[in-house]
Amino acid sequence: MKIKYNEKEHSIEVNDNTKTHYFLMKTIMFLNRANSILHLLDLKKNGIGILELFWLILGITSIVALYFYFYKNSTLEKTPLESIKQLKEKKILGRNSYAIELIG
Repeated sequence: MKIKYNEKEHSIEVNDNTKTHYFLMKTIMFLNRANSILHLLDLKKNGIGILELFWLILGITSIVALYFYFYKNSTLEKTPLESIKQLKEKKILGRNSYAIELIG
């Protein structure tokens, strides 16, 4: 991960290839949701069993994950300083982890 401060644009540039990761995760979540819908189409004919509960839980989990990937996380590479609300630091197993909370 490369973090650089751009003085001309007053922004922080983060290069960590999260766009590719998020695209793959969104694709997997869409496929999970579609697969669970296809398996639950025969619910009236077969009734509710353990496999139907599994697909229902998987579909709901995929919808929640998609919500977070679309609305709560950002893949911006250039973040203006005016849009940063705060910087959070966490220590996990002796390593520092940083998160930028954005306004709105």
